[in-house]
Amino acid sequence: MLAIIDQLLLVVSALAGLLSALFAAALPHWLLILWMLAAATLVDWIPLRRLILTGGWLPALLLMLAVAYVHSTLAPIGDSVLFMWGLKPSPFIRSIATVTAWVAVAMAIGAMQLSLFPHRSAAQDAGQGI
Repeated sequence: MLAIIDQLLLVVSALAGLLSALFAAALPHWLLILWMLAAATLVDWIPLRRLILTGGWLPALLLMLAVAYVHSTLAPIGDSVLFMWGLKPSPFIRSIATVTAWVAVAMAIGAMQLSLFPHRSAAQDAGQGI
């Protein structure tokens, strides 16, 4: 009986170690994980897709540029060098790249949501003529 309890304690301690390692790895990326969860659960991509297809992409693009400008002004990134090409872009260009990456993550999650529920998407698009 004690051997079973010892083995059970070993399993529980191994699971605790695994969870703590996963938490430590995910901690620096908590904002990205929160963004992905919000994009996957809080956004209904069916009406948003229709809005983007009917011209809503332009205000979204202008909003992205405004966010990148404010981000580059308020929180400029230091003298880091882009590792791939050894370039030193301006803070505004780095902010545009950051905002574009965040929007690309949201759009990829939206595409996954649309592909998981194609019957709902097709039925709503048939009713709207898109």
